[in-house]
Amino acid sequence: MSKSPARWLFVGGVAFFTAIFVFPTIDTLRKIPARQNQDWMTESVVRGKHIFDHNNCTGRHKIMGKDA
Repeated sequence: MSKSPARWLFVGGVAFFTAIFVFPTIDTLRKIPARQNQDWMTESVVRGKHIFDHNNCTGRHKIMGKDA
């Protein structure tokens, strides 16, 4: 294989695999706001999360309430 086809194979491969990684990332970023349940976030929930993080409760507990 000469230099020119090898170069185009490399450029095409880079473009292809970039698209494989970029498009799912964009799709995920578009879906995040719908999955955050922002309308359910009351002040007590936000305060509880702050206390959970501040006291480093993650060392022994998980955020969903199950022990580590």
